[in-house]
Amino acid sequence: MSKDKYQISRKADYVGLKIILNELLTFEKDIHLTSADKDSLAFQIRATLNVFVSLHNLKDAINKIRIKGDSDFVSKTRKLRKDLEFISHIRNKGAGHIDQKILERAVQWHPHIFRDATRENDDYLTYECYRAVIESGINSYICKDGVQKVFETEIDLLYPPNAKQFYGFLAELISISIEWIHETLDILKSEIVYHTEEQVVEYAAIAAKTSFNLNVNWGQVLHRARYKLNLKYSFEESV
Repeated sequence: MSKDKYQISRKADYVGLKIILNELLTFEKDIHLTSADKDSLAFQIRATLNVFVSLHNLKDAINKIRIKGDSDFVSKTRKLRKDLEFISHIRNKGAGHIDQKILERAVQWHPHIFRDATRENDDYLTYECYRAVIESGINSYICKDGVQKVFETEIDLLYPPNAKQFYGFLAELISISIEWIHETLDILKSEIVYHTEEQVVEYAAIAAKTSFNLNVNWGQVLHRARYKLNLKYSFEESV
């Protein structure tokens, strides 16, 4: 009997994707602008930042999770991974992390942030700071010739054609990501063995021995838990 009996890694894949799915289902609605007032714009820009983080987490999951799917699933996975590289760039430069070079480009791109007439308008300045950083992240994803890789033009989110172009791309990417997650979760559920009520005591012992020291090999934790239950178990097979 090996540690694979408990399918810890596979179940972890499932949990991670369920969280990302829930986030994307929420943000899919939030990125759509309902009106052009300042509160709606601020809400949309914050939701956009959250989407970048969730989609970046999805890219990490795609790179980590090994799924045996058909040729169509493999093709969709490859295309999605490629599209998510763009989002990860934005996330790494201006969402999950804030890069100093991006901040400097944002200041140059949006000089009106430091206009004397609006220096005390905190709501306006906060929104413009967010917008400047996001746009700089988008516009810095360039080819060797300096052209934006995805849109082939610099993006200004307050310019309606640019906003339509960017948010149309983002909405489609979210939709494709949600579809991919649903399909992957179905595959994972088909692989996971759900424990019965008769196994509750065994799994309770495993849970009780959870070590939150991330440097500890969890195979050793499983061994100690099973030993306590006096169940037949080979530690050598668990590592």
